[in-house]
Amino acid sequence: MKEYGLRDLFCPEMKGLHVLLYEFDRLLESYSPVLYNHLVKQGIKSSMYASQWFLTFFAYKFPLDIVLRIYDIIVTQGMESILKFAVNLMIQNESNLLALSFDKLLEFLKDKLFNVYIAEAFIKDDKGKKRFSLSRSATSTPATYYKLDELVQDSMQVNVDPVELTKYAKEFESIYSKERAKVDDIKGMRLANGNLRHRIKELQSQYSALNRDHVDIVQKMVDLKITLPDLVNENEDLKHTIEKLEKDVEELESKTQPANDVLPSEIEDQIQQLLVINAQEVEKSANLEEELNSLLEQEEKLTKLIKQANRNSTWFKWNK
Repeated sequence: MKEYGLRDLFCPEMKGLHVLLYEFDRLLESYSPVLYNHLVKQGIKSSMYASQWFLTFFAYKFPLDIVLRIYDIIVTQGMESILKFAVNLMIQNESNLLALSFDKLLEFLKDKLFNVYIAEAFIKDDKGKKRFSLSRSATSTPATYYKLDELVQDSMQVNVDPVELTKYAKEFESIYSKERAKVDDIKGMRLANGNLRHRIKELQSQYSALNRDHVDIVQKMVDLKITLPDLVNENEDLKHTIEKLEKDVEELESKTQPANDVLPSEIEDQIQQLLVINAQEVEKSANLEEELNSLLEQEEKLTKLIKQANRNSTWFKWNK
């Protein structure tokens, strides 16, 4: 099997079969361009009907004696002999094939292509039209049902140049390599696309988290902006109260005797309380301002991150 390249016919990729089919197409195009173009226009590919020829060496159709004769020729003359048989069958049926369209054409290629070599004794006339059918004696003497010698002689008249076959094989290798490269590229693109989709989901998740954080910070800022004016007003009121108390203290000091440096205890306590309250309010106001500045900085950072995430998301959508 290795010497004749038969192993490649049955490998998982069936590369050897594809090579034979390509060589068969090129030979048919060379011997009968009209028939080849007709098959192409009808959408008929050689793989639809000729695969079983090369995989079984016509054993699926011909009797065992004919198959053994074909095997002998292949063993003695090489694998190009199977191509001679295939091309000869197409040439012998050219006129019939050119008159058929897709469905009937494919049926003829699969079932009736070999009828051209049925022996005359088994051909019957039906209402003036020739058709081929098996008689009772055909099943009892299958070896004589087909004109074996004529089939072999006609097939051997087909010239198949090994140099041309080598050329066709190289052409197929080139096409095969390009197709494999395309397949590999497609696989790589699918893998990259899968990774990009996964990355998009991650970015969308991060974007959602950033958006939630942004909403929380904006809400805090709104709350602070609402409460800040009240705190500022309260702070201003306390400042006015302190200023008023300081004026009252100055008035009291001016009214008291110079020797008396001691303020009434109630006023002193009141002043101390107000100073403590003022210090607390000032500290509270400073903390709020610091928190507001911090929130503004966080909002600015989140805004930048959201803009960047939006740009990335737009780019990924464009590349889908």
